[in-house]
Amino acid sequence: MKCSWTTFISANIMFYAIAFLILLVIFSLAIATLVIFVKLRSGDVAVLRKLPGYKPHLLYGNTLKIAREPDELVEQMLEWVTEHAADGVSCIWLGPLQPFVLLYKPVH
Repeated sequence: MKCSWTTFISANIMFYAIAFLILLVIFSLAIATLVIFVKLRSGDVAVLRKLPGYKPHLLYGNTLKIAREPDELVEQMLEWVTEHAADGVSCIWLGPLQPFVLLYKPVH
């Protein structure tokens, strides 16, 4: 069976289309990471990052450390509160830019 020019051209077009889509995804992820990095250095988020708590990951925060079941989540929050009891405040990051601040002393 001979390979015709049309088959060769359509295979090349498909290869370049897939390569373009892969490069587009990589470029989009790089831009998203850059935007997150710039936002993290901005005023409000930078102040919240100085609060005591677990150090968050750049892309997904503390979401992998958070329990999935409601009962386990309450127990986990109580553990985090007792770990940072002297500070009176703790910060958990649900994503790169979504802080969840736990306040448990009336001073704050």
